Amino acid sequence: MLVALTARYHRRSSPKIVHQEYAALDSEGRLAVAKMAAILRVADSLDRSHSQRISSIECRDEKDRLVISIPNVEDLTLEQLGIQNKCSMFEEVYGMSVTLEKKGNIQTP
Repeated sequence: MLVALTARYHRRSSPKIVHQEYAALDSEGRLAVAKMAAILRVADSLDRSHSQRISSIECRDEKDRLVISIPNVEDLTLEQLGIQNKCSMFEEVYGMSVTLEKKGNIQTP
């Protein structure tokens, strides 16, 4: 049920207590679903082009924001738009914003 609800909430609405399956979970289960769905939304936004061009990331916690460094990708415009559109749940659940940045060592073919 946790996996099914995580998949449900990673794209559409946020978890709500009026949703029967979500309401049936105990508080620990509801928190787990919210946390996993929030992370999955961020991960999903990192592949907005569906081309799997991001193969690795580095994350760091800087006070009230999660900074995701992306190596070897020159243009992050599409992913940044995705983060802007999909990170509100992450901000609500974890209390921190999400920022993308290019990491050095960009290699061109």
